[in-house]
Amino acid sequence: MLRIFLISTMCSMIAFSFEWAPKYKTMIVNGDIVKESDPVAKSTILLIGKIGRGSFTCSGVLIQRDIILTAGHCLGAPGWAQLEAHFKTDKQKKGPVIPVIKQLRPWAKQPFERPFDQDDIAVLKLKTAAPANYETATLLIDPSVIKNGMTLIQAGYGRNIIRDSFMSKSGVGVLRQKAQIVLNAQYGQREFLMSIVAGGTCSGDSGGPAYVPLNGKLYLAGIASRMTTNNRVMENGKEEYYCTHDMIFTFVPTLIKWITDNSAAMN
Repeated sequence: MLRIFLISTMCSMIAFSFEWAPKYKTMIVNGDIVKESDPVAKSTILLIGKIGRGSFTCSGVLIQRDIILTAGHCLGAPGWAQLEAHFKTDKQKKGPVIPVIKQLRPWAKQPFERPFDQDDIAVLKLKTAAPANYETATLLIDPSVIKNGMTLIQAGYGRNIIRDSFMSKSGVGVLRQKAQIVLNAQYGQREFLMSIVAGGTCSGDSGGPAYVPLNGKLYLAGIASRMTTNNRVMENGKEEYYCTHDMIFTFVPTLIKWITDNSAAMN
């Protein structure tokens, strides 16, 4: 199972944001730019990581005043990544930047042997509490709420072009959102599968949310993890992976105990 590389020289795996290449078919630029007043902007966070001289982008979700939920692979190898949380909808704008002082995921290495249920999730503790204008996301508790064909909101700070290239960072650092449908609500026991046809998560959106709107409120249902091999394209005799088909999300309700226990332990 392939994951996509972090936006750096580091080989890790990630999900992202994009625009479809015209040679395949016309496609909208991935998602709508999120305004600061939008509910999605209140809890979706930009994460910038460094490993040596290289840097990468991930996304995350504020679940407590000083705790962020993200993808496990956004931590890099154990002890490598130095992470900062940026509290703004556009990295070019001014806004608070808070260092991550603790990070934890369910696994110590990055084997990713299993095709399903890779538990690609992590909790991060901030040095100080998030700014007062940010709100904590409400975690979805009941996994049975998510059904095939249901529309969820994907969000993240990833790039807005489809092609996976180390050299391209087009659109990275700008918060966007896209409504998409659930393809398989039981992709394994702790993951679900969503469409990214005509737009969706791409590079830099790893760790970003899939929110389910219920009774006028957003609930965090999933954390962006990786693409499947359905996104594989043969181009000039070479295998490429484009954000064209589907994306796997870690299923938050099925890992509630791990999330809550380890968030508490960090405090």
